[in-house]
Amino acid sequence: MIQPYILQTIIKDSNYNLSLFSAEEIENLRTKVFSKTIRGKETAFVNCVVRDKEIQLKPEEVVRQLYAVRLMEKYGYAKKRLAFEYSVSFGREKKSADIVVFDKDRTDTAYIIVELKKPRLNDGKNQLRSYCNATGAPIGAWTNGEQIFHYNRKITAKPPTILRILPIFPMQPKVSRISRPSVFPARFDYQRQNSQ
Repeated sequence: MIQPYILQTIIKDSNYNLSLFSAEEIENLRTKVFSKTIRGKETAFVNCVVRDKEIQLKPEEVVRQLYAVRLMEKYGYAKKRLAFEYSVSFGREKKSADIVVFDKDRTDTAYIIVELKKPRLNDGKNQLRSYCNATGAPIGAWTNGEQIFHYNRKITAKPPTILRILPIFPMQPKVSRISRPSVFPARFDYQRQNSQ
C-alpha cells in the first residue's frame, strides 16, 4: 500500500516543492504511484504520462509528472507534442531539456521548453535561455514546484538574448503563436538583472 504522503516524502530533502500544484493534482498523481522492490527496498514508481513506461519517482520526476499533466489538462497541449529529457545540442556538447512542447505545425521544432529545478532562479533562467537559444523555442518556463516563471525569448541584435516575462501562459486551443506586443508588457534583461 502506498502511504498518503508518498510524494511529499519523496521530495522532502530536495530543492523541490509541491505548493504550486493543487491538492487534486497531487492526489491524482499519488493514486497512480505503485511500489516495486529494488535491491530489497520498496521504491515508488509511476507509469509516465508521456513516455508510457514505468519510471522511478525521484523529486524531479514528481514535479515533471505533475507539470506535464497540467500542460495537457489545463493548457490543452496534446500528449504527442510533449517530450521529456529532450536532447539539446551545444556544438559537440549535448544536454537534456526537462520538458519540451513541440510546435503544432512543425512537429520536430521546440515551441516551449520547461526547465525544472536549479535551486537558484538565476541559474535556472540562464540554463533556460541557453536551451531556448539552441532550439529556437520562443517560450520557456522555469519551476521548482513552488515558483513558476514563464518567458518569451526576444532575439536581440547583440547577445545576450532577453527573456521577457509572460503575464499569461499560452493555451494550445486558443493560441498557437504569440505575437501581440500587449501580451509581453514586462521585460527581463539578463545583463541588468545579473549586475544588481
